[in-house]
Amino acid sequence: MLRREFMMHLDDPYLDVIELAFDAGGEMRPHLAKHSGRDYGLVLSGQVVVEIEDTEETLRRGDYISFDAERPHRVVNRSSKPARLLWIIAHDRSETGVKRRANLRVQ
Repeated sequence: MLRREFMMHLDDPYLDVIELAFDAGGEMRPHLAKHSGRDYGLVLSGQVVVEIEDTEETLRRGDYISFDAERPHRVVNRSSKPARLLWIIAHDRSETGVKRRANLRVQ
């Protein structure tokens, strides 16, 4: 299981700051996915695997990652202990990116 807590207001079309709390065996999503912009992650506790296209990076407390979010990706906790991450998504700042983001807002 994964719990997401948004730490910034959803009205910001350019930036999401999220705390991700993974139970043991939890995953961000069941398959790789992509979106516009850039992702940044910092492991606050535990251990996770970040899958990006055909590569995997194991991250532990204090480890950091950043990558182009157009590359298919997901985060998985394959360990037997919970994990917490600070996840930042910097969305595409072009007009197209703003329009795409506006369609995702919670009303």
